[in-house]
Amino acid sequence: MYNEVYGFSEDPFNLTPDPRFLFLAIGHYETLSSMISGIRERKGITMISADVGTGKTTLIHTLLKELSEKIKTAFVFNTKISFQDLLKYILLDLGVSVAKEDLTTLLVLFRQYLKKRMIADEMVAIIIDEAQNLEVEVMENLFRLCSEESSAAKLVQILLVGQPELEAKLDSPKLQAFKDRFVIRNHLKPLNQKESKEYIEHRLKVVGSSSSKVFTPQAIDRISKFSNGIPRVINILCDRALLTGYGTYSQKIDEAIVKETIKELSHLKSHWTVRHRWVRPRYAI
Repeated sequence: MYNEVYGFSEDPFNLTPDPRFLFLAIGHYETLSSMISGIRERKGITMISADVGTGKTTLIHTLLKELSEKIKTAFVFNTKISFQDLLKYILLDLGVSVAKEDLTTLLVLFRQYLKKRMIADEMVAIIIDEAQNLEVEVMENLFRLCSEESSAAKLVQILLVGQPELEAKLDSPKLQAFKDRFVIRNHLKPLNQKESKEYIEHRLKVVGSSSSKVFTPQAIDRISKFSNGIPRVINILCDRALLTGYGTYSQKIDEAIVKETIKELSHLKSHWTVRHRWVRPRYAI
């Protein structure tokens, strides 16, 4: 709606995860590096936790583009499911035809698939978004399946991405037997204020514009402070402010427009509770 008025080639603050808009702040760069190395270097199980709206799904889509064809990937994002359904979704995403859906058949198909990948000198990466919703028993069965004493099972790398509650689940007594496989555990922190401003500039640059053309410095400062460094909040706030500016024929989004927008979206402040902590990647020695 406002793209033509402000000279954008497309919506700069769309909420759909898109690797083209990825802004690699230090935390995002280190998290993406952890994800890539965890799989490529066969670390076992990599865990990434982050608060809602920090960009973890965008990192997953970027990761999928970075992996070579020798790494076959299964991407699961519907996680309130049984182990049987999880295994079925993994097989389907790997391109395996599933005629029968009973657990025994699914296990046989999975093991057969791994043997074929071993012969072809390939790897398998199981990437699970919203992993905090997995039941501990489901994780236990998945880890056990991928920890079997066979050469084929060792091809499987698991990436769990989810909200901070995921960390507590991984520390469950039922999963202690697999603790030595949790080689990388990383918490993605929100953007700081400087990075928040750079994030806005980056997204505008992708659509052929710049922050100086669209926002006043005071407006960007207000957006950065209110967002607490959560990219999704920045996107929502910028999009609404641009809609307001379009409706009032404003050439630039100033502080007054942003203040009014913040009033309308004040619920976002309480909806996104930011945990100000950051765990650097941990590597087993």
